[in-house]
Amino acid sequence: MSLLKARCDHPEAHTFATSTPGSRVVSTASAVASWRPLRNAQCPLRKCFTSGRPVRLQRACNPKLQHRSPLTTASAASSSSGSTESSSLVTFYTGLAAVFAASAAARLANPQWYAELAHDACPNGLAAGLIRLSGATLIPIAAALWTLKGAAEHDRLASNTYRRLNLGLAAWAASNLTLLAKGAAEHVVTWCTGVQTVVYLVTIAACGYAWSTSTGYAPTGRQIIDGVTDDIRNLFKNSSWLSALLSALSVFAAAAGILTLVEPFQYFQPEAFRALNGGLGGWYMRGYSNNLLFIVVLLTSLKDALDRERHRASTFRLLAQAGLASSLAEIATFYFTGQASGVVREVVIGAIMAAYLTKE
Repeated sequence: MSLLKARCDHPEAHTFATSTPGSRVVSTASAVASWRPLRNAQCPLRKCFTSGRPVRLQRACNPKLQHRSPLTTASAASSSSGSTESSSLVTFYTGLAAVFAASAAARLANPQWYAELAHDACPNGLAAGLIRLSGATLIPIAAALWTLKGAAEHDRLASNTYRRLNLGLAAWAASNLTLLAKGAAEHVVTWCTGVQTVVYLVTIAACGYAWSTSTGYAPTGRQIIDGVTDDIRNLFKNSSWLSALLSALSVFAAAAGILTLVEPFQYFQPEAFRALNGGLGGWYMRGYSNNLLFIVVLLTSLKDALDRERHRASTFRLLAQAGLASSLAEIATFYFTGQASGVVREVVIGAIMAAYLTKE
């Protein structure tokens, strides 16, 4: 009920309207004195909370709030804090993407030089091929970090895709750090061990922090388990033939990664590579299997986007392009080492990535 209607419907307001001229002053005083809402009527603040500019309108309604509002100060401080955190994450993501892209390029372009630098060793042709494979599978990791950098710039890290990538990268870095702790003294020179340790710790810290705080609260163990099981169930819910192929490829990559991590030279690799049973060969095969396990995260992200018809978004196009580039690099590696079975496998994978990129 508006104030005007209330005033007209009030009984003493009718008295005021029909009374004699001599009694008008008394009636008016009586009406004002008896009807407290008329005396205490406030500026209608309801509009202040529905107009999109509450603080400004509240200050306009109430002269006592004309000075700087504490709410405004708190909001500005919160916004400034959020901007600082986003800026820091952008810096970390950019630096990490550059580091892993440079490592991938060095391993692909000159594996002998990379081995001499990092391991003080001179590998033969087949061992150099393993170094190239590990470099090829670093390409999707650098691309994932670059997409996270863009998400941090636009405050979109709370999206399921970016949460999945952050958690996957943190787990991948933790696994590599474990391998480094177990075999660094034997396989990696001291200064390179230190550099790799710092890089993996920064990856765990940045990606773990972004994942755990992106929704405003730290996820519980149950929520983590539910998220992983939901992704596994969704692998078997396919919207198209391409979605089904991505599901099958995800399962294959997960199996190859796990089995190769346990037994580096027993599964999924050409016969010639299995002969490399030395320490350095095993080191790179396990690193390669770790990269495959992260690629499973990338493939599930691509499948999820396809099922939601979001596959044309720039994030998923970049991830698919990275997957295609990785396959092409592996095709070249297998070809020049004379491993036909590896070439066939990667041609199939590259064709799936190309189909994803060309799908309307």
